[in-house]
Amino acid sequence: MYKAVTSFLCLTLLMIGIVFLFNMYATDPHKETETITHPTVEEVLTEHPDADLFVYNDIVYIKAEDIEWVNELELQPKTEEEFIIKDQTKSIHKLTDKAATKLPVGTHIYEPLEQYVPVYIAVVNGKGMRYLGLVEG
Repeated sequence: MYKAVTSFLCLTLLMIGIVFLFNMYATDPHKETETITHPTVEEVLTEHPDADLFVYNDIVYIKAEDIEWVNELELQPKTEEEFIIKDQTKSIHKLTDKAATKLPVGTHIYEPLEQYVPVYIAVVNGKGMRYLGLVEG
């Protein structure tokens, strides 16, 4: 009987210790959490003033012709466009949703059938060009 009580107490103390250690190494409620944000138009154009990009749903999409892995993806555009470029400008403050730096107004932007990564296909003069979304996360 004495061994059973001693074993029970040891097991209980061990479990309390494990719970204490778990709570000690768990997230600190007083620690500030870092908010992850996507790169902004201003950040991108500050680093690359001649960037060929557009903005859609607060995400900057940059032309991916020199990004080998994006071009190797087997992507087929959906039959209906996702949206049409509404404005062309180089002004950081005017680059809002559906605006582009180099794509002409009226360019049809298609979402691929296969959504592996945030890529859209812009069709200009019958040629599809891939744009990669600059997302953090």
